[in-house]
Parts: sequence; structure tokens; C-alpha cells
Amino acid sequence: MGTFETSASGWAVLVVASVLLGTSKTGLSGVGILAVALFALVIPARASTGIVLPLLVVGDAIAVVVYRRHAVWSHLVKLLPITAVGVIVGALLMRTSLLQSNQSVKIVIGAIVIAVVLYTYAQRLWKRELAVQAHATWSVVLLTGITAGMLTMVANAAGPIMVFYLLAIGLPKNEFIGTGAWFYFLVNLFKTPFSASLGLISPASLGLDLILAPAVIAGALMGKWLVSLINQRVFVELTLALTLLSGLDLLLEPLLRR
Repeated sequence: MGTFETSASGWAVLVVASVLLGTSKTGLSGVGILAVALFALVIPARASTGIVLPLLVVGDAIAVVVYRRHAVWSHLVKLLPITAVGVIVGALLMRTSLLQSNQSVKIVIGAIVIAVVLYTYAQRLWKRELAVQAHATWSVVLLTGITAGMLTMVANAAGPIMVFYLLAIGLPKNEFIGTGAWFYFLVNLFKTPFSASLGLISPASLGLDLILAPAVIAGALMGKWLVSLINQRVFVELTLALTLLSGLDLLLEPLLRR
């Protein structure tokens, strides 16, 4: 990866995206993929995954400090080993010619996200509780872990899958964020060596990360403030709405380019 250059407007987009990344870590989870999409508008999609990853780790570290007491480790112990397998599968896929371009991956992710959110809204119409299967069977954990691991490795896009899973198992607001914070922090650390081996992390990309890290920190502090103002019901509805918008963005952007 060579030296990164962009216009003033490009820098503005990157700063906004970095703020959104931070906000997604401590408050509004659904905006995470919006941030990833903004990075991909300014930087080639494949290269952007390596630039975004260290910024995610910065946001994750702040979220872990803020919400460290709210994680539900019983869910993490089940999910993390399976997710690690998904990361390894995703890393192998990144070495294939199929994923040299991220456009087809965006379409698949977007379709999955939209389907999941629409299913959730359908449950509301049918007056069923938002639940996967009680406290999530092993089959649900397996599917979530493998899918999240692959998507986070390929496109830093596990957010919508984890949002749905954490909402579906009925975690309250703080436990939702705390459990997600530890999950993302540990998974992103785990996948960092894989990204480096693929050439996605370089001195040039880390230099850009150093410039944008303060914006991530500012966003993380903002997210903590925002989530303190939002009640549980509004939090769930806003998170689902942002996740749906994220899925639409991922699905339509590659299709409209064709």
C-alpha cells in the first residue's frame, strides 16, 4: 500500500466516518457499517479494510473501558471460539481472486442485513417477542459466529449480524454495548495479524490511522453521552433503523455502479 492522498472533501468524509466509528462503539451500534461504507467511498474497498481495522481497535478499547462491567461473558465464551473459525475462513477467502474486489461481498452482506431486519419487523407485526430461540441455541450461536467472523474479516461488517444477535437474546442497553465491546475488541485483535499478512496494514495505513484516531476517540465519547439520553425502546428502534439503512447502502451502492 503506497502513500495515501485525497482531496479536502475526502479528508472531511474520513473524519466524519472516524467519528461515526467511535460513536458506534459506545452508543449507536448501527452506524458502524455506515462508517465502513464512507471509508470505501474515499479509499478502494479492499485497502480500506486494513485502514479501518486499527481505528476499530481504538474505539473498541475505549468501549471496553467504559462498559467493562456490563459484559455478559456466558454469551462471549460460546461465541468467540466459533467466530475465530469464521475469521480464519474469511482470511482464506481474501486470498482468492473472488474477493480481490469487495463489490460482490457488499451485495451479499447488504442482502443478509436487510433480510434480518425485515424478519425482526415482521415479528413485531405478528406480536411475537424479539427472540431468536429463547437464549439462543447452539445452532444459532454457530451460524452467528461463523457468519460474523467471515464478514468482519472480509469487510469489517460483522456489526449488523451482532446487533441482531445481541438484540435477539434480549440484552438490556448497557449489557448489549458491554458484551459487544468485548466481542469486537477481542475479535479485531485476533484478525489483525491476518490483515497484516494480506498486506492490508502497512506503515502508510498506520500513519493515516494515527491522524484519524482522535476523531474516533471524540466519537466514542459522544456515543457514551448519546446513549445516556436514550431509553431502551428508543435504543432498540434506532439501532434497527440504522442497521436497515446500512444494509440498503451496502446492497444498492455496488448495484448502482453496474
